[in-house]
Amino acid sequence: MKLKALIMCRNPHNLRLVAHTLKRFDFRPDSCHSAEEAIELVARSDYEVVMLDFDVAEAAKAAKFARMTPQHRRPVIFGMIGPSTEVERSLRAGVNFPLYKPLEPEQLVHSIRAAYGFVRRDRRYMGRYAIETVVYLLLGRHLVIPTLMVNLSEDGFSIQAAEPLPPFEKVAVHFRLPGTRRAIDTMAELVWSDSAGKAGMFLSDINFSTQRFLRNWLARHAQQRQLPSSDRASSRAAVLV
Repeated sequence: MKLKALIMCRNPHNLRLVAHTLKRFDFRPDSCHSAEEAIELVARSDYEVVMLDFDVAEAAKAAKFARMTPQHRRPVIFGMIGPSTEVERSLRAGVNFPLYKPLEPEQLVHSIRAAYGFVRRDRRYMGRYAIETVVYLLLGRHLVIPTLMVNLSEDGFSIQAAEPLPPFEKVAVHFRLPGTRRAIDTMAELVWSDSAGKAGMFLSDINFSTQRFLRNWLARHAQQRQLPSSDRASSRAAVLV
């Protein structure tokens, strides 16, 4: 069964480009031209991806509505951002992945690929969990940036840095998951960032062993959330690997 995507866009060229790229990733795209239509479609259908042109009036309202849907059917939201659009405003509205105009095929492919793991049906059960651990961004031999990981999923994580991050596309990262002794060293792609030092990272080159370790940690974390408090202490020892 194909995944579903909604595109709200009035520019015929951008609409064709986005629809064509989504089809390459096996999405079935619907389209509309207004925020009102987008809200009605999101209310009626389950979309894995919603792409909103923020040059269309009330795009932020449509993004906020999509973010209010139940978690099991909440879409990943892309925002098409023009020169006059405030990036922070779109992020506050709920945009997960900004797409900067003029849209380029390479940018679209990169962003959709980065988001693909979040929207595949077989990974939806593995949520995004709030945690706090230090992540080191290794930018070359002499520049190491310590940041705070604030949430984590099997496919990526969000961080908070002390200041805005320098420009980069891909970076080596080093961190330990809470309650474990094993360090994770892998590569991550920068998906979005803002002027407050917040950023979203996609784990792009994670090996099988590390992926399994991360998946098991997330599964235990989800299970612990449901344990009575008296059982949590006894389960902590099992987390140390």
